[in-house]
Amino acid sequence: MHPFLEAGRWKFDIAKPLLTPPEIALQPITSRQDVQTFDPRVTQQFCMRLATANVLTLFPGQEHASGYTSARAEGLAAQFHALGFHVIGLQETRSRQEGHVQMDHFHVLSAPASQRGVGGIQLWVHRNIRDGDFHLPIEPHHLRILHATAQRLVVRLACGDLRVIFVVLHAPTEADDSVLQKFWSATSAAIPKQYRSWRLFVLADANSRVGSVCSNAVGDWHAETENLKGQYFHQWLQEHLLFLPQTWSTFHEGPSSTWTHATGTTARLDYIACPAELHDAAIRTWVDERVDLSLQREDHACVCAQIPLSMHASTRTRQPRRTKQLQQFCQLSWEMDVHTHAAVLQRWLHDHQTTNKVLRKKHLTQETAKLIAAKTFHRQCLGKLRRHRRMAVLRHIFTSWRHQQGSHPDLQPWLRACDRQEAHHLAAFQTLAPHVVQAVRQDDKDFYNKLAEQAGQESQRGARQLWQAIRFALPKWPTKQKSNLRCVGPTVSDKVHHYNELEAGQTTSYVDLLSTCWRAQQTAMHDAPLQIPLQEFPTRVAVESLCAKLQRNKAPGIDDVKPDTLRRHGPPLPRRLHHFSSRCGLQVLNLYNGKVV
Repeated sequence: MHPFLEAGRWKFDIAKPLLTPPEIALQPITSRQDVQTFDPRVTQQFCMRLATANVLTLFPGQEHASGYTSARAEGLAAQFHALGFHVIGLQETRSRQEGHVQMDHFHVLSAPASQRGVGGIQLWVHRNIRDGDFHLPIEPHHLRILHATAQRLVVRLACGDLRVIFVVLHAPTEADDSVLQKFWSATSAAIPKQYRSWRLFVLADANSRVGSVCSNAVGDWHAETENLKGQYFHQWLQEHLLFLPQTWSTFHEGPSSTWTHATGTTARLDYIACPAELHDAAIRTWVDERVDLSLQREDHACVCAQIPLSMHASTRTRQPRRTKQLQQFCQLSWEMDVHTHAAVLQRWLHDHQTTNKVLRKKHLTQETAKLIAAKTFHRQCLGKLRRHRRMAVLRHIFTSWRHQQGSHPDLQPWLRACDRQEAHHLAAFQTLAPHVVQAVRQDDKDFYNKLAEQAGQESQRGARQLWQAIRFALPKWPTKQKSNLRCVGPTVSDKVHHYNELEAGQTTSYVDLLSTCWRAQQTAMHDAPLQIPLQEFPTRVAVESLCAKLQRNKAPGIDDVKPDTLRRHGPPLPRRLHHFSSRCGLQVLNLYNGKVV
């Protein structure tokens, strides 16, 4: 029997919602446990194959630098891909390319040559790192250039749990103390401090001879007399806790000479440096003669290394199954128990949450944000329209060519309609663009004026207060906050166990707790009054008022429903909450904070 009003009183059958037990699978804590993985993090082992090569130039036969991908670069890429190399450092490319481009199998990150066409550094990272069953796809956003000059390139690789810094170097050939000191000091300064804890690999044409002086960084295998350039290189390796595995007999295989003079004299000038923590690993280095770097004669050779690494496998969270009961929220029956009703309501709110796009500049006003959104909308419409028209015209051309027929009669009217749409969006975009620039600049001006005023006031209180007032506006502050997140967080079971240890009483499972509450409600049902004054129920106006007073930007509970969602849904939500509160009556509803409704 459904509730009804009689003589100003709200009458209902309290036994109906207690006939069926609560559905455990719909409860928020159970849903959180279902979608979170409890297995230990799996560590995957793989071998990364590195190579370093001084190519002298990627544009043989040219006296000047160029900015295109040459045939020699494509040929070298084919060789490295066929031999299974993952990361390759190239020196003296004499290329004017700058930034990040892609070839068939490699990401190419470039530091351009000088204006005279001297130098040029590139790092090639394979787009798919494979080693047996291990597969790690590398996307463009995983790579970032931190420093780039004609003789030096520093690149960050952050993919999943893998955190690596690659430094590709071409050291000076002059045996001059001031030049060498300046170069290696600048190399140390090129590695940002926040990445000093990451693993560092150096792919270098060091132009240095080492081996006669041994240390933790340099061994005595195929030793050569350490020259002045070797002394600076040796010292830099020790400062950064690196070592050269090709100077140890336990790591290196085969000949060690990497450079051949025109007279036939050979030397070891090219190196791959690894972190000292990998000194006991099964590293293997060699000089690979299969990679052809020669132009008119033999010059530099390709130094290779196979380095065993490990990373935690990323596990994707299982998506919760949507039931028909959740999709048809409005078809709730009076017989449903209040626990399941609450769970369905929480799931419905969770599924209808919208994610607000957060602007990078958080001080922009709502009017400016609307202008930016409108400009973005018209720009995206222009792109979609132009792509659609281009593909349609190409499809029409090839269809006419295949069937040997003229243009379709509807083509010209359709193209005119496309032109009108493009003119509309282009005019709107061109109108909005200067307004967006002006609005953003004005918001920036207001923000920094307010910041300067606040900083001036706080500076009178002391240096600490001044730093507290301005540090949030510094570019490094958001990055520092993100870098402090060093773990994936405890699982739900770990949290439950932790809080159980803090509380008094006897530990029980959520399933037993819910069943106990349901049985207690059935027992208390016989003592409950059959009539309740209507004034004891909250009105829809009161529910709407409570939803409107909720504070924004608060952390959600176990159901993951944000307060903004309760405020955003407006009138439809209080109606459902009022329906839910009416069904509770005098029953003790087991919520997750232990309160009684």
